[in-house]
Amino acid sequence: MTQTESPYPDIEVYIRGISTRAIKEWVEQLSESPVDWSTRGKTLLGTSTLGGHSIPVHVIEEACEGYHCLWWESDKTPWKTDLDCAREVFKALGGTVRCSLGSWSGQPDDAGWMEISSDGERTIQWDNPA
Repeated sequence: MTQTESPYPDIEVYIRGISTRAIKEWVEQLSESPVDWSTRGKTLLGTSTLGGHSIPVHVIEEACEGYHCLWWESDKTPWKTDLDCAREVFKALGGTVRCSLGSWSGQPDDAGWMEISSDGERTIQWDNPA
């Protein structure tokens, strides 16, 4: 799938240097209705309303290598790709944001990863992030 085709089936980005509280507050600012959060272990689970769609959202603390994971479990987000979301997260929160350059396929990730930080955007090799 190329970025010009249909939206990714879900959106997943990894964030370092920003608290899970700040990530949660950003999600709440985007949501068209209040987000009702619950906690399961190190995961905050909520449902956000974006574009009139109820979308499950997960904020996973320290998902891997010092990065928190923000996962929108839908293709109905405002972002077509993980990179679109990562850019918006970085613009709003700063820190370091990483995302896959390809949609999930169940195969080893050949598409690579993008890292966005105060140094700019760069493609990186990131083995086994989850």
